[in-house]
Amino acid sequence: MGKLKCAKEVAASTNFPLLRDVPSIFVILALTATPYIAFRQWSSLEVLLVSMVRSGALETPTLADRAAIQAEVATANSYLRRLGRSAKVVLGVSAVCVLLVVIAESKLGVYSIFGSPAKGGNDWGGQVYAHWWASWTAAPASSILYWSIGALGIYFILIMNLAGSRVLVALWRLRKTLRYKADVYNRDGYHGWAEARGVLLPTYTAILLHGFCLVLVSISLPQPIGVWVLLPILGQWVLTLPFYLGLPPLLTRRGIVEFRGRETVRLGLYLRRVEDNRSALEADHRYHTECEAIVQRIRRVSAINSMPFNRPRDVLLAVLQLMATASGVYALVILWY
Repeated sequence: MGKLKCAKEVAASTNFPLLRDVPSIFVILALTATPYIAFRQWSSLEVLLVSMVRSGALETPTLADRAAIQAEVATANSYLRRLGRSAKVVLGVSAVCVLLVVIAESKLGVYSIFGSPAKGGNDWGGQVYAHWWASWTAAPASSILYWSIGALGIYFILIMNLAGSRVLVALWRLRKTLRYKADVYNRDGYHGWAEARGVLLPTYTAILLHGFCLVLVSISLPQPIGVWVLLPILGQWVLTLPFYLGLPPLLTRRGIVEFRGRETVRLGLYLRRVEDNRSALEADHRYHTECEAIVQRIRRVSAINSMPFNRPRDVLLAVLQLMATASGVYALVILWY
């Protein structure tokens, strides 16, 4: 009985130092990693089109298409420069969004969801906040650090979304101008799409991490007021999510399928010409070599994945993304109700 009583007292403890606050540790680590994720994304994005042309993932545009591409890139760059000049505004919005969360926690407590029903969830949440490592009353320096990390993390998330959304708009506007293809010889391991993967992988990693962060923060917030203080952050994540997950695969799949069709037709016509010149080629002992080369290329073309930047191991990332998406929506529902 003594052991059972001790276990109950530990379970009901309102002392919450940082090392016991696993949700906050995960959120802090994820937000701290966000600037690096953004840097990786922007570094690949800066040279994306040029690299795709060089690697064979994008056809060299005609003069007319080049003018359209340059005009759209100039428009996008102008938007990004304006976004850069508005960095202080974005940082201010980020600080306010996180401040709403901090105020809600200070007024209504944290982790009320884990409170004992007999003691009252909100009352227990207030007791937890009084001993919480990021409490303004108990540890103001830690509280400021908590708010600062959150504000900077949300700032980079907003910048990634604002910049990334404009890139998606540019890709959509150029969908009839850019002609996607693939490197049949797969020299970079992704059929020429390694640089595109360098953009998409950080993007999807950020979506995954930030989705789980939203779930963990929602757990700490009191209900139902939590939905309102978290709505600005959760709203932008939910709003941009379908476009990030849907548009790149849509454009890529269509482009690669069209490329495989064009290349198969071209190789078929070439094979027919070889057959028509069979006598001359056999005289030079080139007929079988030519046929074998064409057949091998047709096989290579057929083997190209419709989304060549993917790998089988990416299935795990896709599953985790779906889990993060479902968790984010579920967090919104439980906060509302």
